Amino acid sequence: MEKRTEIFLVTQRDSTVDEPKKNQIYTTGTLAVVMQLLRLPDGTIKALIEGKRRGQIVSYVPNENFLQVEVREIPDQVEISGEVLALRERVEKIF
Repeated sequence: MEKRTEIFLVTQRDSTVDEPKKNQIYTTGTLAVVMQLLRLPDGTIKALIEGKRRGQIVSYVPNENFLQVEVREIPDQVEISGEVLALRERVEKIF
């Protein structure tokens, strides 16, 4: 928390599995930063996470406690069409 280290968030293919293996998680996810942690009275932890960029798993790093991966960033590929430009102009005029 103090260093604001990035974490990589991915979803698992089957939500009923408590300890998913490598082949049970998706390879594309979100690079994010933990903004705040709050311990609740029932012992669970509530986390406020801010997503930063998209990423994809490149390889798995040996770790006995949790899945640890090497990630490469996926650059945003925004294609601006004529329709999008026209809509943007209308929004700017209205604003």
